[in-house]
Amino acid sequence: MHSVRAVILIVSLLAADTIAAPHIQKRSFVHHVKRSINRRDPAVGPNAMLKAYAKYGFSAVSRQSNSTAPPAAAGAGGGTVAALPEPNAAEYLSPVTIGGQTVTLDFDTGSSDLWVFSSALSKQTIGQHSAFDPTQSKSFQAMQGATWSISYGDGSGAAGTVGMDVVNIGGATATRQAIELATAVSQSFAKDTNNDGLVGLAFSQLNTIKPTKQNTFFDSVMPQLAMPVFSVDLRNDSTGTYQFGAIDMNKAQGPLTTIPVNSASGFWQVDSPTVTIGNQKIANQGGSPAIADTGTSLLLVDPQVANAYYAKVQGATNNAQVGGFTYPCNAQLPDFGVAMGPSYTAMVPGNAITFAQVDANTCFGGVQSNGGANLQIYGDVMFRTHLAKRGTSWLSDSSCDDAGERALAKKIDLHVFPMLCIVFGQSMLDRMNISAAYIAGANTDIDLAEGYQNQITRLRCRVSFFYMAALITSAFGTIFAYLLSSIRVRDGIYREGWRWIFIVEGIMTVAAGFAAIFFLGDFPENSKWLSDRQRHVALARVQTEKAVRNFEHSGSMKVLRMLCDWKLEI
Repeated sequence: MHSVRAVILIVSLLAADTIAAPHIQKRSFVHHVKRSINRRDPAVGPNAMLKAYAKYGFSAVSRQSNSTAPPAAAGAGGGTVAALPEPNAAEYLSPVTIGGQTVTLDFDTGSSDLWVFSSALSKQTIGQHSAFDPTQSKSFQAMQGATWSISYGDGSGAAGTVGMDVVNIGGATATRQAIELATAVSQSFAKDTNNDGLVGLAFSQLNTIKPTKQNTFFDSVMPQLAMPVFSVDLRNDSTGTYQFGAIDMNKAQGPLTTIPVNSASGFWQVDSPTVTIGNQKIANQGGSPAIADTGTSLLLVDPQVANAYYAKVQGATNNAQVGGFTYPCNAQLPDFGVAMGPSYTAMVPGNAITFAQVDANTCFGGVQSNGGANLQIYGDVMFRTHLAKRGTSWLSDSSCDDAGERALAKKIDLHVFPMLCIVFGQSMLDRMNISAAYIAGANTDIDLAEGYQNQITRLRCRVSFFYMAALITSAFGTIFAYLLSSIRVRDGIYREGWRWIFIVEGIMTVAAGFAAIFFLGDFPENSKWLSDRQRHVALARVQTEKAVRNFEHSGSMKVLRMLCDWKLEI
């Protein structure tokens, strides 16, 4: 078994808290996907290449008609073949439940639509497909006026209407997921009987629904996940897994590598400045950016890269009859690596490069040219030897070397830490200087006295009880906070328990402040909860204890002047 390296693709500045999703306890979900491929079908390799070319609008591969060429690989009448693949294109498929109905979908990180064959298609078009019937779903809700359309470079495509329904993938459930119902599909889609549609896992900005784009399934379920990530583990000719909300490090060897992603295009796009062939690292001069796409079977690289790789393979040729690089099946293939980001190279062992057989002696390579298109596509050939994790809420790039990490930490410290220290130091200085201001006469100037309504001899007992409030809150505060953190209210930002600690305690603090205005009297004569006799005694205490000299009511105007004093504001 090939070693599986772990790669993390990190995208910054996506706020997961703003995405609404059904509330459940945060957890992770594992979903199995089975690979559909017949390696002995001579068309499987060329068809996978045609599918990728059509998907991204690359110029179609030219094939020469020849009676000795495999029939499925030759174009009708020769010349340019412009068609999506016949059956046996390599795909990772899995059952998905939509509104209680099960369909088989292709998982694709190169698009952002969740679309499915629908019962609105003709019986002839549906054929062997499982079509979703919205009338049989109790939870389906049509989105009035919403439409979608996907078209490819060869003119093929699909289009239809939109609705909301419950979607379950491996236990992860979105209760209001946008479902795109195909009411028209091109013949090439109808012929691909392996799957009934597609689950797009690129960024939601690529979604084709109009007039308003909708979230992908991953964006919809992200709030219920233990971690805002999904990992991809695709195996050669066997069942792979998509794990939502976690990454199983038991499936990986070595540490995780973080790769910065440019999401501006909507794809999982990375820079790829170099390639490695065998033990030789080569700069890809003028190299195109690359995207990681589980919906593409092959590794489509710049022409100069493909030529350089197959120059190292004895007997390899760019086969015009087939439409791609082929070589003798017994040839020794060197390892192949592509740079992903500034410091990581994804290596694919040479014995994992072969994609399929063209005939008994000829094999079709998993590394092919992108035909000069300004985009490289890193598909399943790479994923089958790498455990990939895509995250969307961390702002980090741990792909830096140690020197880069130290420089980043120093820059952050110099920019942020001094101001934090100044603010904290000033707040402590203000607190400490209260006692100094008291000694300097602030108590007499602002009528700050401790004995307005109590005898000095009894204040000690009151002060003791006053400070007991701090002891009580220290003892029971953590218990109260734990209870508040257990609160879960519907969806959105209020599903997080920690928010309720601040919400409830903040409400209590504000309520206590307002209650104090009405409950506490400024002076004994204004305290309505005292009888006339009690007010008289309280005032006499003030005079007797001489707690306040030249006793004067502040009044509202005096308080207002004090609050407007510029010295107080400073």
